[in-house]
Amino acid sequence: MLLSESHKFKPTGEQKNTLITLHKKYNINSSEFIRTAINEKLNREKETIFKTYKEVQRYIKKHNECPF
Repeated sequence: MLLSESHKFKPTGEQKNTLITLHKKYNINSSEFIRTAINEKLNREKETIFKTYKEVQRYIKKHNECPF
C-alpha cells in the first residue's frame, strides 16, 4: 500500500547549496528537512486554508453550482 507519492521539485542554486551544506556540515537528512519544513508551513496556514475552503463551500451551496 502506497501512503505517499513522489514529487520532483527544482531548487534554486542557492537552495541546493544550502541543502548540501546542511547535509555535509551538520549531517541533516535533506529529505526529512524538506518534509518537516512543508509540514510546519501547512500547520501555520491551516486556518487560512480551511477558512477559504469553507467560503467556497458556502458559495456552492448558495448558488447550487460549482464556480469553476
